[in-house]
Amino acid sequence: MKRIGNLLIIIGMACSANASEQLKFDDLVENVFESVSAEGTNVVLKFKSSGRRFKYSIDDAPPKINSYNEELRVPVGSCVRIVDRGSEVVFSSLPPAIKDIGFYVRVKDSRRSGKQMRREAEGYLVFLERLKGGVPIPDKSTNRGIVLTEASVEVVTSSIVTNKVDVAP
Repeated sequence: MKRIGNLLIIIGMACSANASEQLKFDDLVENVFESVSAEGTNVVLKFKSSGRRFKYSIDDAPPKINSYNEELRVPVGSCVRIVDRGSEVVFSSLPPAIKDIGFYVRVKDSRRSGKQMRREAEGYLVFLERLKGGVPIPDKSTNRGIVLTEASVEVVTSSIVTNKVDVAP
């Protein structure tokens, strides 16, 4: 458990060196997805019914263009990359010992809006049953088993330890 804590602290220091903003609900649902929810050990990403289309790939599969209203069921531990002109959303797996709690999510937007040239946000999208104390992602109807934590890696680590998530040594 101590090794996991040290690993997450190191990852946190590396992430904070990049000076990314905290990941917000709007970074995912307003810009890319209609909804984000949990289904067993999968995160379900539902694309919008109109607007921009995206190229995506899961793990090493060949890239595809999304369909409107398409739902991606992404197993925990997988990596998903979603891109369009100037923006990118990446769902990465967490370190192996805690990969079953959710995903590390990073959003990059290089499209010009006003004077802001490039924006980056990052956070953790975790299964509600695995981690307490995050900020729930409000869906259009209900919270569907997913929590967006806007906390540092240190806070995520302490939550894992205090909630006694069963983690292999």
